[in-house]
Amino acid sequence: MMSATLKIIIFQLSLLFKKSTQTLPNFSLDSNCLLLAGLAIHENSSNLSLLDFHRYYGENLAFSNKRRIPVKFVLPSYTRNKDEFPSWRQNCFQIVLFEDNPTYYGKYFDELLNWGNRNNVVIYLALSITRFESLIRSNLRNLLCTMPSPVYTIILHRSKIDSRLVIRTTMLSPTKGFKNWRHFPSGRGKLFPSPEKLTSLRRGLDYSQDMFRMPLNPDWIRVFGMVNCENHREFIRERTICFNAYAPLQLVSRKLNFTFSEIRSNPTSSFWIGQQQNEISLLKGEIFFIEKALDYFVLYCQKNPTISSVVIWQFFTIVDEYTWLICALLSFILGVSKLGKFIDLGAAFLRQGIQRRKKSFAAVLAILGATILSSWYDACITCELTEPLEKYVITTISEIFNDFGFKFHSAHHNRDVEMFRMSLRRLDGNRHLVKQRLSPNLTLFYEFTAAAIFADDIAFEPNSAHVQAVLYFLKSNYPNVTCNIVKEIFYKRNVVWEFRYFGGRQLLAVLQALSSNGIFTLYENLWRFVDERNARRHPIITSTEIGTFQNLLVAFQLYLVCIAATCFCFSIEYGISLRFKIAGIVSGLGRLVYIWWNYLMLNSKLHL
Repeated sequence: MMSATLKIIIFQLSLLFKKSTQTLPNFSLDSNCLLLAGLAIHENSSNLSLLDFHRYYGENLAFSNKRRIPVKFVLPSYTRNKDEFPSWRQNCFQIVLFEDNPTYYGKYFDELLNWGNRNNVVIYLALSITRFESLIRSNLRNLLCTMPSPVYTIILHRSKIDSRLVIRTTMLSPTKGFKNWRHFPSGRGKLFPSPEKLTSLRRGLDYSQDMFRMPLNPDWIRVFGMVNCENHREFIRERTICFNAYAPLQLVSRKLNFTFSEIRSNPTSSFWIGQQQNEISLLKGEIFFIEKALDYFVLYCQKNPTISSVVIWQFFTIVDEYTWLICALLSFILGVSKLGKFIDLGAAFLRQGIQRRKKSFAAVLAILGATILSSWYDACITCELTEPLEKYVITTISEIFNDFGFKFHSAHHNRDVEMFRMSLRRLDGNRHLVKQRLSPNLTLFYEFTAAAIFADDIAFEPNSAHVQAVLYFLKSNYPNVTCNIVKEIFYKRNVVWEFRYFGGRQLLAVLQALSSNGIFTLYENLWRFVDERNARRHPIITSTEIGTFQNLLVAFQLYLVCIAATCFCFSIEYGISLRFKIAGIVSGLGRLVYIWWNYLMLNSKLHL
């Protein structure tokens, strides 16, 4: 009897010991953070019974209630809107999910993506073997590897030998991941790692990312293999291929121990550098960093009156034909009415002396007007042909379009956006925007050849990084135009980094540190130094000559005209004087003949 009682006691103690050893360890959660709990099970999906998952889930909630941790339940199959965020007064979250559901994405796919991509979040995933196998095959695993939150994976299954509960755990990472499994002992009194410990472990993984492969432009990757743009001497050497974005990329790659490659480690990871689009559209988990802001200006060119284009008629067309006609008519009226002479206005215009005589009031006014006209004519010849004045530099956006009548050719192809920018300046986009796009060869961002070709007609928009290069190119290749930049900024556009991958938060922190330390500014100034090297070596020499000897053909034409006019006037004057001389000679001969005839008649009368 005693032996039977002893066997019963031993059996009950073994059951109690077995139950205690089959208990899932509790979660060492933070009582100051909100707990989001969820359970997703499916019948006959694993070798763990439904009662086991319910019991583990219930024990976790009971342990959390004892520690007075606020608990809310994760919403299954719920997709949140972009502007939806619960206004819970919590600054940290801890998510514990028990899943034995073999579906491809799982019951809490959307909520994991929503909360896992936020700050101060820790995720515990307690999975069965079947759920873990479906997780590996799904895209959710790749998305989990891009989250900034630590994901602690717990695999639960029973041993085939003695049906004991076997627990294996790992910290999810993109390169090691499920390979570094650790056996975790079961039983009462055991605790899974705390959120603080997991956050610290994840931070260490973020700083050393084990040669994680990030996608990047293949041409940039080829450059990284040839030169080290982080080195200042390599950056500014002759014929360097470094760019201001290369050095920071190489620096963060070395600091965080990842590699840029054409083949990415994670199919859902992404990396892009460029100008910010008009509307920022980020995927879940995608982070963006603003490197700098580019100022966009309005570039315009105006034609110069070159010496080679001056013809003889320009000296006469400066004064319109109506003025010449009025001067000729006044000269005729003065000569006919005897108020003056025919040549008075011409002599005053050419600044020649006028014969001293008594002049009428009308003649004095006409001579004074001709003198003023002569001074205005000399001023126009000097300012427009001999030494043109410097072009007026336009200072405002509205002035170049409203007052000077320029059309605008945008560097982008979105006409609606340009119409919106024009409306912000109270400009009519339909009137000032060009209707047809020009060839890309004429609108290269570092040349803008079309600005010189369409001078006085079309304006363009270079940014602050290429303004000096564009102006140097136009001045050195197109001396017949004057190109300037409108001083008023047209608009600004950010240069952004967009990326999504494991360790993205740490990359953002490093980029912000580099920006605050002036690393981006340093390499931008070095790149500008290299970019302007050719301009410093070959400066554009501005000619200060007045053009006196460059216009020999026109001067010779004027000389011939003046000689012809002189000869014509001399011939008229000689003809008139010759006529009067002939008339005098004829008159004298007639008088002599008359006298001789009278003499003969008188002698004949005396003889008779």
